[in-house]
Amino acid sequence: MGYESSTALVDYVPHIVSAEALRTVIRETGYAVDHEEVFQTISTRGGRRWVQAFIDHVNEDRCTGCGRCVRACGQGVYALVSTANGKKAQVVNGDNCLGDCHCHKACRFGALVCMPRRLVAS
Repeated sequence: MGYESSTALVDYVPHIVSAEALRTVIRETGYAVDHEEVFQTISTRGGRRWVQAFIDHVNEDRCTGCGRCVRACGQGVYALVSTANGKKAQVVNGDNCLGDCHCHKACRFGALVCMPRRLVAS
């Protein structure tokens, strides 16, 4: 079963995530998942599957306003905005998130909270 995508380059397929894959997801991205849930995944050109993580919000307390997430994201998901605590990243186009984790990896301060998309098992 596939899911519609806004790009022909991506094949969204539900996938039951193994316990080892869950440990990897938690270790590498920092978000918690439950045992054997079904998540939206993506496949590399070589066929390796991984769990996508989409932006949920920016933790303003951790954000330094460096702009690395803005530069890393090619979809215009973030913008730097002026706040009472100085410039901070803010999600302005969250629906454009591809779930590729480029922004999450670019942030050195753990300010981006990204979550996998849980799918209903059929």
